[in-house]
Amino acid sequence: MFKRFLALMITAALLLAALPVLADKPAALTYDEITGLFDSLLERAAASQMLHEAEETEEGYALVYDFATIYADKPELTDGTKVNSILFTAENEELIRGTSPYSTLNEVLSAYPCRDESLPGSYTGSVLYLEGSPNEGIRFGYVYRDGQQAETICYEVYAISGAGYDDCGIMYTVSEDMIGAIRVFNLTSGLSYEEVRSLFSDMNEDYADTTYRMAKVSYNGSELEKMNVNDLSFAGFNYLSAAENDLPEMLEDMWISNGDETWLHRIDGDGWYAIFHADKDRKNGELVMFSITGDTFEGPRYVRIGDSYASDYNRFRNGDGEFDADSMTEVLYEDENGSGFSVFHDNGSAELRYDVVTGDGRKVQMLLNYSGETMLLSEITVHTLSE
Repeated sequence: MFKRFLALMITAALLLAALPVLADKPAALTYDEITGLFDSLLERAAASQMLHEAEETEEGYALVYDFATIYADKPELTDGTKVNSILFTAENEELIRGTSPYSTLNEVLSAYPCRDESLPGSYTGSVLYLEGSPNEGIRFGYVYRDGQQAETICYEVYAISGAGYDDCGIMYTVSEDMIGAIRVFNLTSGLSYEEVRSLFSDMNEDYADTTYRMAKVSYNGSELEKMNVNDLSFAGFNYLSAAENDLPEMLEDMWISNGDETWLHRIDGDGWYAIFHADKDRKNGELVMFSITGDTFEGPRYVRIGDSYASDYNRFRNGDGEFDADSMTEVLYEDENGSGFSVFHDNGSAELRYDVVTGDGRKVQMLLNYSGETMLLSEITVHTLSE
């Protein structure tokens, strides 16, 4: 019972940074909001003392105060100083819309428009919203990411100013679904109409791209789907029908006699290896194992090397069964179409196992191995158990 409780407590920590639950849609960030915030931070700096002399950096002179670092073209604030950006660093102090340098990813996404909680887009980014036009100015939000790992959230406004456009906005730096820093920028960029029109066109193309989404995560296991055959399409191929030339780039391979006139064909790539079962003529190979050991590729339901146990536990159905203290095994779910198990080992490692029965009677298992003090995913293996 204690192990079951421990597992649930671990999973609860992840959900503090889960994807947003959309309620009333908040308004897009405005030019007045950003410039007002920018000016108020500069006024606060003018009434404060720098902690030490300004230091020259690649971003300009860094003027360090107890609440922020200002990057400018001069080592002091005067009427002629051009400020490029302000890095807000105050602890336990909200900056805008209830967000702070210690907010969660969920809290930030919930404070601005977000078209879909699954964050549709590409592997590297998602347009959260896109409003306006080059004729009136544009407003948008964008998440830059590395797969399931959000890295930066940027909310920008391109406002018409004279013959060009001002570029201003707020940038949140993300680490492990927590905000690490907030940067406010207000640039008189002088971008032309053609440049902003091109940007707007690119944003529209990105908005239309929905090839990649964030995995659904929930603390309530009954809300999640059991592993199914749809999950066997991952890393750019379908496990059930893949041929050798469907896999990522091969680095080396070898043939191994199976002892019954059939052959096993092992193929190794960068951070992965696969095994095909072929006939006596080394033809008609059927994929029987695919293992991921590097973080270049994602497995079923976007699991990836380096994930926490809690992150992956909360992507699949769980909570239907019981925890057996003797075997340290929890039955996550089990029926005629497949099963899920969580197993803790005495050495501090753990594994998640998911079986799925295919339409042609094959039984395919995904095995996720976790190691280290923080139980991070170290290997993803999908293999055929039987037919």
